[in-house]
Amino acid sequence: MARTKSFKRLVRETYIKIGKQFFLSLLFLYFFPLSTVSVRASDIRNFNVFSIFFNISSWIYICFILVIIITLNIGELLQVVKQEMEVIHKKSMWLDSHSDDVELTLTEFIETRVRIEKMQVRIKTLLEEERLQKQDLMFKVSAAAHDLKTPLTVIQGNAEFLQLTSRNEQEKQCLADIEQASQQLNSYFSQLIDYSKTFYDERKEWQVYPVNDLVDLVQQEIVPIIRGKASFDFDFQPVQDRFVRINTKLVVRALMNIVSNALEYMNKLNPKIKFQVDIKNEMLLFSIWNNGSEFSDDVLQNFGKLFYRGDSSRQIVSNHFGIGLAFVNRVAKKHQGRLTLENDDRGAKVIFALPLKD
Repeated sequence: MARTKSFKRLVRETYIKIGKQFFLSLLFLYFFPLSTVSVRASDIRNFNVFSIFFNISSWIYICFILVIIITLNIGELLQVVKQEMEVIHKKSMWLDSHSDDVELTLTEFIETRVRIEKMQVRIKTLLEEERLQKQDLMFKVSAAAHDLKTPLTVIQGNAEFLQLTSRNEQEKQCLADIEQASQQLNSYFSQLIDYSKTFYDERKEWQVYPVNDLVDLVQQEIVPIIRGKASFDFDFQPVQDRFVRINTKLVVRALMNIVSNALEYMNKLNPKIKFQVDIKNEMLLFSIWNNGSEFSDDVLQNFGKLFYRGDSSRQIVSNHFGIGLAFVNRVAKKHQGRLTLENDDRGAKVIFALPLKD
């Protein structure tokens, strides 16, 4: 185990080392060679010791030796500081423990590493506590939503039945309103349940999927819900030996959600939807465009927030609760991907990106 020292002590030792090396250099590289110089007897009378030891050339030579010694020692000191600083820097970049190849010797860096390790443990603990709290909250929300869906189904079914048996138009209208409200609440709870599922780490449902097979699966799911409702363009060039590791149910559900939004917001007079799949920068990009109104600046900044419903520039329908895009955003992040909204070609485009598997 290396002996530890403070930075102040390291600097002091460097000063002492420079002094010792300078003294030895003068002794062996200056005074000793001069002591071997022979003087002829005829020149003794004119010999002047100061002219040899203290002339300009001698001073330049001495300064040159001193500069070399200082440079080498300062460089060595900085190298020690650099090595230990790199260890601390690498340590600060990770929350997990990593073995250090270089053993620290400076007490300041040792203390800093200890503090970083304590901070990392604290951060990991806080993150784990937050994850468990969110998971517990989402479990309760999901359970409550499941429990409420059952009586809503009963209410909805009874409302439908009573509409068939009722003779009074006013009663029929009231029952129709009850049925519609039940459908909206049922849709709300379904979206909330889907969102809560993104907080669970169900690795058994993850699988490595060929890109071509995934695109085929998505196409089979979305084509039936778009057919006959809009002019639809699907663009994808098959690729070979490219894969993604995904939770297939979540990804397909997220893309279906985007397509459903595109159907609701497209131009009703001349409805158009474009679905494009591309690979760029090792990311699989699903781009869904519709020719409805463009996204507002407020939406572009806040679209990923749960229960956000600030889309005043687009046609908000009654079954939007600010959960859909929050769910899609959660799915993208869960897969180390990203969700992007942008205005393009006088319409709105949503890009769902997934990282390709190495």
